[in-house]
Amino acid sequence: GAAIGTMISYIALAVICFIQVRNFTSITPLKKKMLHVIFSAVIPVVILLFLRSYVKYTILNLMIITCLFVIFYIILLLLTKSLDKNDIMILSSIKKKFFPQHFNKVLTAE
Repeated sequence: GAAIGTMISYIALAVICFIQVRNFTSITPLKKKMLHVIFSAVIPVVILLFLRSYVKYTILNLMIITCLFVIFYIILLLLTKSLDKNDIMILSSIKKKFFPQHFNKVLTAE
């Protein structure tokens, strides 16, 4: 009972905040691209919930499942074309930071 009441109050608060943001700033916080991102996240979550009953919980299995979730989520983000120019720029800067030698080889090969 308390969990359902809390959930309903959080949903109502989110709807009120959404309306206030839209009215005061004329910015729509939920765009079509965001729906693609949500869709890309829902599919792996549903698959994980389905696999939950078939997989025994160990540290190794949880690490494997987490890696599979991340890989599947990234693939879905790319397939739905949910990333814009800013996202790609951020990802490339992260790639430069963590893989500087590989990035330099790619730049010199072109």
